[in-house]
Amino acid sequence: MTRINPETGRTITLCILGPGDGIDTVTLLNSAPHEVMPVALDDILLISVPLQAACIWIERHPEFNRRFLPYLGEQLRRIEDLASDLALHDTMIRMARLMMLPETSSQGACELAERLVQQIQKQPTPRQDGGSLGAAFGVTAWRTGDDTNTMLTRVTDAMEKARAAGGDYVAMA
Repeated sequence: MTRINPETGRTITLCILGPGDGIDTVTLLNSAPHEVMPVALDDILLISVPLQAACIWIERHPEFNRRFLPYLGEQLRRIEDLASDLALHDTMIRMARLMMLPETSSQGACELAERLVQQIQKQPTPRQDGGSLGAAFGVTAWRTGDDTNTMLTRVTDAMEKARAAGGDYVAMA
């Protein structure tokens, strides 16, 4: 889920959703329009419900709230964590945290990075020098005995290897 500043064109990734996640559920709290843009990295099935119908359904089925409100709480916690990360951590730390994929094999992480490269290639972003932005991904596993700096150094080295290969490349460390 992303949001774009219409004045500057700058984009921020608000969250990465997974199976079963709702898009823009925060709107259900106050019915105000919310300018976000979902971007699918894979084929998805989507159920769309008009806001008013969803609000009426939630009101008529209070048993649903016992499950839905904790989910909304998790979504709000993610937004709070994002605000904290933006204020308290530099870009490298934020990217490393964003891209950590617990319970994902190295092969699965490389496949995800390859899909991201393909998506970026489909939507070229011009640079000031006339070229277009590419994607260089480094992938590594958290190994027994690693601390954050060791893991970040290893993944940064892999990313530099990918960048040296010309970008639009994934390197495994």
